[in-house]
Amino acid sequence: MIGTGFYIDDIDQTISKMEQEATSALQSKIFTIFMLSGVTLAFVFVLATFINRSIMKPLEKFDTSLQSFAKAMPT
Repeated sequence: MIGTGFYIDDIDQTISKMEQEATSALQSKIFTIFMLSGVTLAFVFVLATFINRSIMKPLEKFDTSLQSFAKAMPT
């Protein structure tokens, strides 16, 4: 008796292995994206805080000087 046909056991194992590798690669990429997003968010927060302080300090000094000038003026 001669048998011919496809043995799908090897194909199923190969497909399963490929799916696992694809899933692993996808999870790795998602983790990398989240980490880069977190680092970028932290950098933007620090930069925004620095810019805010660099703008607000001179404005606060100007406000203080205007208030002292207004108090010194006779009414």
